[in-house]
Order: sequence, then C-alpha cells, then structure tokens
Amino acid sequence: MISATLTEAGRLLSGQTLMAFVNSVSHARPISIGLNCGFGADGMIPYLRELTNVECCVSCHPNAGLPNELGQYDE
Repeated sequence: MISATLTEAGRLLSGQTLMAFVNSVSHARPISIGLNCGFGADGMIPYLRELTNVECCVSCHPNAGLPNELGQYDE
C-alpha cells in the first residue's frame, strides 16, 4: 500500500503531480495507491477522481485538516 500527501497546490511535497507519482511507483505493483490528506477530506475528492484509472485499489485516509487560527481542527 502506498499513500501520498498532497499540498493545497495539488502536488506532493517533492513537487510531483499525483499522476507523476502514480507512474513512478506503479512498477512496484502495489495493492493500493492512495492519499492521506493534509488539507481536509473535501479537498481530496478531485484527486481521488484522478486515481479512478489506476490499475490497483485506491485508498483514502483523510485527517482532521489543517489547524484553524486557534490551533484546533474543524473537521
């Protein structure tokens, strides 16, 4: 299972696009490729749609998003 975190710009911290990342790890034939999101569950939806064409399962591990100005989590 391989999971990546995207920035709000839609790229991995390394600068890769999601599909460039998928292409770079597909040779390992993972059980799943997915996202663990740093900016909330709703922000993952367009990127999860991009993963619908991968030839393995898709995983999704949303977290509480980024903290608000009070240091608390809204999700």
